[in-house]
Amino acid sequence: MSDNTFDLDHVREATLVHEKADYDSVLIGYGAGSPDPTQVAAYAAHHSERIRFLIAHRPGLMYPTLAARLFASVDHFTEGRIDLNIVAGHSDADQRREGDFLSKDERYVRSDEYVGIVKAAWTSTDPISHKGKYYEFEGYEPYVKPLQQPGVPIYISGSSPGALGTAARYGDYHFFFGEPHSGTVELVSKVRKIATDLGGDAPRFGVRFTLILGDTDEEAWDRARRHVERLGPPGKPGDLVANTGAARLRQAAEAGELHDRALWMVAAGPWGGTLNALVGSPETVAEALLDYVRLGVTGFRVSGLDPFDDTRFIGRELIPRVREGARGLNVHED
Repeated sequence: MSDNTFDLDHVREATLVHEKADYDSVLIGYGAGSPDPTQVAAYAAHHSERIRFLIAHRPGLMYPTLAARLFASVDHFTEGRIDLNIVAGHSDADQRREGDFLSKDERYVRSDEYVGIVKAAWTSTDPISHKGKYYEFEGYEPYVKPLQQPGVPIYISGSSPGALGTAARYGDYHFFFGEPHSGTVELVSKVRKIATDLGGDAPRFGVRFTLILGDTDEEAWDRARRHVERLGPPGKPGDLVANTGAARLRQAAEAGELHDRALWMVAAGPWGGTLNALVGSPETVAEALLDYVRLGVTGFRVSGLDPFDDTRFIGRELIPRVREGARGLNVHED
């Protein structure tokens, strides 16, 4: 572990920059070599007042009854400012670093069972028992409840059939990579149909983009091209080959770089990924985001090229435009 793994000043500054920029929440990611995101969220919440924390969590690395108590506890200590992002793990290699050798498909099956247990622990009033494919226990006493009721909001990430099914069954939100409009409509429709077939309500939907902004469209595109030049030519996809969302992005990029109003999709960088960026002035990108709202999306996970300067610019120039436009559509933006 390097000496700068725990940069507390950076955590505080990053939290406050996003809070002052009027973001609703920030994502705290998960990696086998990273600090525990629940502790990061608790620390950041102590040094902020309003902003929420979306905690990435990989099922299978702890028992679901323990996870239920952990997140219920953190929910109280953050005064109800956490959400839980369930990720099956896009990298087999990173899963194996922590002893998880299940395939991607098996991890989604396990995630489904895991989330069902966690939600039951949050909502049951009597002791519960369970015997499934991956977990078995008897007489668990579900008395440690979250502050938020009926539980901490659950975000499901992914575009594979397993992710869509778990999102339809248990998700409050379903997040996936920002795709061209046609792909977005396809995913939203699939999850809604699964939820209807199950007799429940569909989750709300969110998409993930990089935003490359400038005062004008021309300035933004100049930044975008210089950014891709810095990234360099695309390497081999590696672990990303097995990721359904990444594969969908590659297919869209192969069909063309420019999509819809402002979506730029290009393979770049040594990791072999696909950049899915909305490029343009704040006015252009705001309208591009509102196009997705019209397709049924109500939340966005966004990042700029500079973690602080772009965050401030997005907060000052973009967020107010999107929120005002969403109000005109009678939709609340996250």
